[in-house]
Amino acid sequence: MIDEHDHILKPYDAREAISVREAAEIARKSKRTILEWVPRHGIGRKVVGRVEVSNVALFMLLDGDEVALRAYRRGDRTSERVARYLVRAGLKDPYNAQNAQNAQDWSGD
Repeated sequence: MIDEHDHILKPYDAREAISVREAAEIARKSKRTILEWVPRHGIGRKVVGRVEVSNVALFMLLDGDEVALRAYRRGDRTSERVARYLVRAGLKDPYNAQNAQNAQDWSGD
């Protein structure tokens, strides 16, 4: 079981959470495979007794972007690598994501 500080779906955002069925359709895998991926890859968690999958983490896993997935599990929501997945999932405005990255670049952080 992957912990990585367990920031998947924390804080909970219903726009990010998808069902195991939806994740299976997106990934073109079985629901059983998704249920195996949740603890193995840290892409979801139980919420009120049912497993929910982070669409952001699922995109990262499907793209093979382990660096972004590890950062996301640790709570990163601002780096360019993670922000592009937030934009893709419709959770962040692409304009604001770019401005945040430009400010971070300028500040040297």
